[in-house]
Amino acid sequence: LLQFTPPGRPSEPTAVELVQQVFAFLLLSRRYAIEPRHLLKTLPGHWRSGQQQDAFEFGKYLFARMEAEGLCDLSSLFGGQLVDVIRCKTCGQCVKKQDAFEDIALHLPSKENDDSDEVFDLLDLLSAYFAPESLDEDNRQERSVYCV
Repeated sequence: LLQFTPPGRPSEPTAVELVQQVFAFLLLSRRYAIEPRHLLKTLPGHWRSGQQQDAFEFGKYLFARMEAEGLCDLSSLFGGQLVDVIRCKTCGQCVKKQDAFEDIALHLPSKENDDSDEVFDLLDLLSAYFAPESLDEDNRQERSVYCV
């Protein structure tokens, strides 16, 4: 293995570079899995605990590392602004709240039966996520928007 280290760079590969090596190895070999022990050594302790970890959280961690290492600005690709609008049914007054997001957790309806390979339409799931909802005494968050 021949490896070039540009001047000013640490001689040890970063976690992102090791992930690239893992995927390159899997792509160029006939293996379906490998033991990524070199990658694991670069990760914080809770990722090396020997317990199963959440792939989504690992992806978020890798994206953050890639941004920290200046490799790319993933928030411009995967992020956005979500605007919540709360409107009083009585007077029509609105309160708007804007939040940055990098992921949206969509609710998947329960399957009709365990044996089915049910397919969900992404547009239907997004429509359900962004559908208006009525706030009442139990679930309203901003009392100031409602008439008393």
